[in-house]
Amino acid sequence: MKNVGGIPIDELPEKYQNYTEQIETLRTYGIGMEKESVEEEVIEWLEAHNGKLPRGTIKKQGKRLKVSDMTEEEKREVKLYQRWEKSTLREALKACERDTNRRITRRICAVQRTNCYTKKI
Repeated sequence: MKNVGGIPIDELPEKYQNYTEQIETLRTYGIGMEKESVEEEVIEWLEAHNGKLPRGTIKKQGKRLKVSDMTEEEKREVKLYQRWEKSTLREALKACERDTNRRITRRICAVQRTNCYTKKI
């Protein structure tokens, strides 16, 4: 299915022509379809939820819900959060954030003429 994911049935390579019915059936269940990247899904989530990232845990009345007690939407939210946490874009954003914080700290230390490594801001 990896070799034919996202390719329209009428454009399948010849070696896969014998499997068109099976491929169509699997695609009706969402298998073998081209999926959005995690980054695209997170952007859609942010737009739909006023800029709030998906939650990593769902709590009701101060207690963390088990997966079996969550709704399908809550499960989707937690899974999206987990995938976002592992994404390369998130790693890049965190690296930029750390670098920016380091530069800001150094500038403040330079202005105040203090040692950046001993003063915590």
